[in-house]
Amino acid sequence: MTNKQKLAIIYLDLDEIIKIAGTKGGFSLVSAFLVLNLKEVSNMSERFLSRIVVDLLLERKNEKTGKKEVLMLLRQNTGFFDGMYDLPGGHLEKEEDIYDAMIREAKEEIGIIIKREDLEIIHICHRYQKGTLKFVFKARKYEGIPINGELENCKELKWVEIENLPKNIVPIIKQEIESIIKNEFYSKDGEE
Repeated sequence: MTNKQKLAIIYLDLDEIIKIAGTKGGFSLVSAFLVLNLKEVSNMSERFLSRIVVDLLLERKNEKTGKKEVLMLLRQNTGFFDGMYDLPGGHLEKEEDIYDAMIREAKEEIGIIIKREDLEIIHICHRYQKGTLKFVFKARKYEGIPINGELENCKELKWVEIENLPKNIVPIIKQEIESIIKNEFYSKDGEE
């Protein structure tokens, strides 16, 4: 196999994702809509490419107020929205699927253990202007207590009311959370 043949791209058929995602239990068949297709590098210009990102919307009910809260991290030293709140998450690594990436990111960033069967995809955001396809997960349950696992890149972890997000939040994260509150499964860049 030549070096050219070893280089490959991964693409997703977004229409198929939306069709499957719209059905009950569609995400238990994640491999059905995340069919990874390898194409030779010479075909790269024929397809739009998206980086895949995973985010975790970790929720709890505040015992004192009874209000729903989400765990956010305050970014620092990353060069990307430093000083703003974000959800735990990140990019896929080589040969990872979205579930494996979310499990890894949760352990690395906030020190919790999540089993694959306890993850649920609750939102997809297609950031076509940035070339990113984001999958937002909810953890039905997890092991451990969230801690700041990346002290260099995260100034603090903070539980915030989902209905009262901080002003200094990454804009696309705010959009995603607002879409989730409205039970919108799919959003894209620039949609309000």
